Amino acid sequence: MFLLFMMVDQPTSGQVRESIDTGQELPGAVLERTVRALEHFATQRPQEKLYLHFDKPYYAAGDDIWFRAYLVNASTHTASSISKIIHVELIAPADTVVQQLVLHQEYGNFNGSFNLPDEMPAGNYRIRAYTDWMRNIGEEFFFTRQIFIGNSRLSNVETRIEYDVNHATDLPEITATIRFFNSKGAPVSGKEVSYEHVLIGKPRSLKTAVTNEQGAIRVPVPYNESPLYPNKYIRTSINFDCLPFVKDHFLPSFKDDISLTFFPEGGHLIAGVPNIVAFKAINASGMGMKVKGTILNEDGKKVAEFESQHRGMGKLAFRPVFGKRYTARLQLPDGISKKYPIPPIQEEGYLLSIQPEDSVMRINMAASSARLRNRPVFLLAQSRGQVCYTARAVLEKELYQATIPFTRFPGGITQFTLFNAEGMPVAERLVFVPPHDRLHIHIQPDRQIYGAREKVKLQVQVKNEGGHPVAGNFSISVTDASVVDPTTLPGMLASLLLTSDLQGYVEDPTWYFDPSHSDAAGALDLLMLTQGWRRFTWERMLSAPPEALSYKPEIDFEITGTVHDESGTPLPYARLVMLAGRGREAFAAEDTADAEGHFRFAGHAFPDSTRVLLQARNEKGRRYGEIRIEEDAPRIRMRPEKFPSGAPDSMAAYLALNKEQFIQERKKLGLSSILLDQVEVTASKKAPYSTGLHSYADNIITADDIERMGSSSTIYDILRGRVPGLRVVGRRVTIRGINTFYGNTDPLVVVDGVPSMDASALDLINPYDVASIEILKGANAAIYGMGAANGVIVINTKRGEYHPKGAFERRGVISFFPEGYHVAREFYVPEYEVSRNLRDKTPDLRNTIYWNANVRTGEGGSATLSFYTADRAAPYLVIMEGISENGKPGQVKIFLDRE
Repeated sequence: MFLLFMMVDQPTSGQVRESIDTGQELPGAVLERTVRALEHFATQRPQEKLYLHFDKPYYAAGDDIWFRAYLVNASTHTASSISKIIHVELIAPADTVVQQLVLHQEYGNFNGSFNLPDEMPAGNYRIRAYTDWMRNIGEEFFFTRQIFIGNSRLSNVETRIEYDVNHATDLPEITATIRFFNSKGAPVSGKEVSYEHVLIGKPRSLKTAVTNEQGAIRVPVPYNESPLYPNKYIRTSINFDCLPFVKDHFLPSFKDDISLTFFPEGGHLIAGVPNIVAFKAINASGMGMKVKGTILNEDGKKVAEFESQHRGMGKLAFRPVFGKRYTARLQLPDGISKKYPIPPIQEEGYLLSIQPEDSVMRINMAASSARLRNRPVFLLAQSRGQVCYTARAVLEKELYQATIPFTRFPGGITQFTLFNAEGMPVAERLVFVPPHDRLHIHIQPDRQIYGAREKVKLQVQVKNEGGHPVAGNFSISVTDASVVDPTTLPGMLASLLLTSDLQGYVEDPTWYFDPSHSDAAGALDLLMLTQGWRRFTWERMLSAPPEALSYKPEIDFEITGTVHDESGTPLPYARLVMLAGRGREAFAAEDTADAEGHFRFAGHAFPDSTRVLLQARNEKGRRYGEIRIEEDAPRIRMRPEKFPSGAPDSMAAYLALNKEQFIQERKKLGLSSILLDQVEVTASKKAPYSTGLHSYADNIITADDIERMGSSSTIYDILRGRVPGLRVVGRRVTIRGINTFYGNTDPLVVVDGVPSMDASALDLINPYDVASIEILKGANAAIYGMGAANGVIVINTKRGEYHPKGAFERRGVISFFPEGYHVAREFYVPEYEVSRNLRDKTPDLRNTIYWNANVRTGEGGSATLSFYTADRAAPYLVIMEGISENGKPGQVKIFLDRE
């Protein structure tokens, strides 16, 4: 007899039958205890999810990466009330953090942007986002997105790489052929190329080769598949167009092998009953492979056949015999046959099988032996840590079935677990529930077709499944669809409902949510059978006492440290005074050190680049002792990721437009292109010493010059009246003879190689920390890109790092720049109705036409947006995503026609 008693939802007709007294006690206490444990775990260990909406799927040097971060409660998808700070990192292909932002909701509603300098090396980068609280669960649940960044600005050289692999030897013999081409596609021949092999950031011996008539060099590649070296690459350098061109060629795996793993539905292969077994085949790079094979018994007889259906995944059915051994046989691409083991077979056990259909899921349960029948079991379904469904049963027959509509569960992954009478999990199955409760976003443009530099008005209406208006927070991007491939854009639904609850890399998750793919539902169920569930584990939920948490929620900024004397002995109960900020934003705070000299300032919000001054005073109010600031928490280790290598197919057109945009920007500045045909230099020009990207500086002020000037309280004092053509009025710096760009007259400030578009960065530099100040104009400034339109002020500090921990330090006083909150910049939107811009004949080649990270719909569910088109007659791709106040996600994609 099969009994179902719904604890969360009322059962539909036919799902529950009357109980027949069998004299056995149903495990109600066990069921209730398990439910309480799950609910307690969700209450005491609430979890968070992060999703970042980007304006584009890939970028080029000189671009800005615009994004909006959505931080939500993992269970409800409503705005998280746990953390107030988000860390976002831009990670280079060699797993080094090249830029890091700290987002605070008060400084832009978790919006941000990375500025990519013109010298940014091309490659597959990652953006990783997390909160400190998320570190308790593990790095595998951080938000991670692969983003390819190209570079077509600083050289006319392009490369292509091919590999010749000889598998006939014990270890494969590999030779890389690297070809160099100019901008017209002609080979770059007769040029010397330097190259080196790099393993985890450590180069081996540097070698040279000369390109042949085809512009190629041949480089032997050492075979190394050790997991200790997840990022192996060949770095090449060639001088062309009077500029060095450096390119890193990351090496793929050269293993000629396929990994084949089998996953019995429910968790175990049970003897004597039909079993559904899923499988996944991947290559050495972790990507799914199409395979076809057979299942053989120990006598070599074929008992089943199988063939993958989607990205190496598939399933088969067979009835194993206890005591027998089974193997799978594949025919590999090189013609070699290889065998793979089948998981061991249990003599008896419980079978849990679920078949998702259009609107319902059919649940099959069975006990394989008479010993296990007539014993109580219960089934529990949870989604995002919340109990959605429970049922108690006594299995008498060989197979029992139940039908449950999808509408009983929230959209996303639901975990079904079958427990025995002792409360031990004996079978488990994941099911993906289609998002039946998602938002419907409608975008209505005011015209059918738009011309160049015309105003676009979009009317947005957001409704729920019932057709009622919805209030929520959204972000929208409008891009040039001729260079931004819409099929490469991951979406919010795929992230929040799928990948955020799964470990490991999911290939092209957006594919499963494309309604044009009729087989998406079946492929998604294969993913559930093979990828596995990791966010919630019964061992963690049922353990008592629960394990301690290592990380606390970050609410606000903290400054901690110690006060000690010259010998390092702590100074107890020292009085600390903190001064931070400037102008109207300046404030002061006090704290008293403890008996060990430790102090802590908390509850203060610092925007990035805020100068902080700390003073330690004794009982008489005099400065004394030395102050030591605790270093930032160590960076999280890099976990090797497997991503598709190489640039997206649609990247070539994007880079061509990016290069044309760069050339047009330089023409507007009155600068000739630095991308010159090669010429022979017969004379040299003597110029001031320079450091950094540029070759020459127009003027240089050295540390000796600063010392001879005497007391200078600010960088403005140093610059005032000492540099021809440079004017300082108050805290405003302009360089005469430079054309302005978009009406902005501020020069670009570069500190230790880090550019800052805001000239107020000069406020943050202590003159005594400066090694040199360099002034660049015209062609000398051109290498810094469009931001150099108004000239460049390059500051090199003695410590050689931007925002050093100690800008200056003396007895009882320390001044420094802590890592503060990123202040979101405003996306620039031209207004062509203004006469000044109408006269501007510079081609408008924007590829991100519009970005708005703060679209808010009120109770009426509506919003109105407007922007101007660019010059290219290409269709526009509009993508809007967001979440309602009650945690329902939504996304929409439309196209705007251009003429």
